[in-house]
Amino acid sequence: MDQSVPQGLPNRLPDVPFHEKWELLKPIIERLYIDESQKLSDVVNAVKAQYGFDAAEHQYKHQIKKWKLRKNISTQKKTALCKSIQKRAQSGKSTVAKYKGHDVDTNKLRRHLKTEARRDIFLQPAVDGAIRDAATLSLPTLRFGNRV
Repeated sequence: MDQSVPQGLPNRLPDVPFHEKWELLKPIIERLYIDESQKLSDVVNAVKAQYGFDAAEHQYKHQIKKWKLRKNISTQKKTALCKSIQKRAQSGKSTVAKYKGHDVDTNKLRRHLKTEARRDIFLQPAVDGAIRDAATLSLPTLRFGNRV
């Protein structure tokens, strides 16, 4: 795990007011929490150890909400990403999905497609009251092309 200090940011921030430290540490917190997908408690400990910034986890939650940082992607956004990726894959183009400047994990998109397919199957009325067999519930492999 690379926790290098950005240029101009010392290892300790003793003379900087508390509210300004948040803005100085925002890129580090964002990298650890969003890019490296670390747990918030691990981010709190890493920032405290490296920069001597002692803030409670609830304060981090408040700042993350204030900065509008989110690990999760809404269902509508995932659907739109999947449609564009599938369209590009059909035309033979490879695609790396990005959301808010960050790469999207292909497993998230595949899981979303599977969930949507299952939901569609169960929401469709049974034909002539027939019970669906187990083969109907299995899904074909979802393909995005070379990369997603």
